[in-house]
Amino acid sequence: MYKSELHALCSKKHCPKPEFVHTCEGPVHSPVFTATVTLNEKKFCAGEGTPSKKEVDNLAARAALLSLADSSKPFESKTDFKTQLSVYAQKLGKVPPLYKLIQEGPAHAPRFNAEVTIDGQTFGRPELLYYKLKDAEAAAAEVALDLLPPIPPQESTIPSLSYKNFIQEIAQKEGILLPVYNTVPTNKEYSTAYKSSVQIKCEIFEGEPRTSKKQAEMNAAKIAYHHLALLELDGDDNERPDH
Repeated sequence: MYKSELHALCSKKHCPKPEFVHTCEGPVHSPVFTATVTLNEKKFCAGEGTPSKKEVDNLAARAALLSLADSSKPFESKTDFKTQLSVYAQKLGKVPPLYKLIQEGPAHAPRFNAEVTIDGQTFGRPELLYYKLKDAEAAAAEVALDLLPPIPPQESTIPSLSYKNFIQEIAQKEGILLPVYNTVPTNKEYSTAYKSSVQIKCEIFEGEPRTSKKQAEMNAAKIAYHHLALLELDGDDNERPDH
């Protein structure tokens, strides 16, 4: 009864299924079983042994349900951390998080750890091993979310979508060739990013990889614009008479 109720609760909360582990003591003709259930890395014990596996499973499940009922913060699905990290990268226009699997132990009983790399930084919890790969990835994503800086406000009052227009206007104003973009995909195992460069005034400006061609070109145009703006300011200073 309690075991099925615990499974139903996990399904409702979109959490990993509870894992039951049994131990057996006593003679073969009169065994005594105990059980432990693991839920989101928390272990709950039956508390006493019985001759029936089914009964100790229910006792362990009951202990888990009572603990969850007393908790002011119900357990949450760790898959949310991976989703949150992906959203973080998307909002900043970064390459999607890249996960690296680390497996230890024998093939019949492997344990997993994972690292996640985002924006050139790698995060993980190397001191812990997990029964499931998705739990290891979620733990790495949780560490990344804790340590990464918050999403900054807009760096400039100039909308990013207008940088391409700005450098095109500069080219038209000076009567030179219009900007030429070269955007190519950059394969990184499970993720694909795009890197773009723009040529203007016989100079080539490269931007950091982004998740779409449009974002990559905007980033390259932004770098070119700031460079050209600095040159224009330097030119104005040189034309000013000395006082």
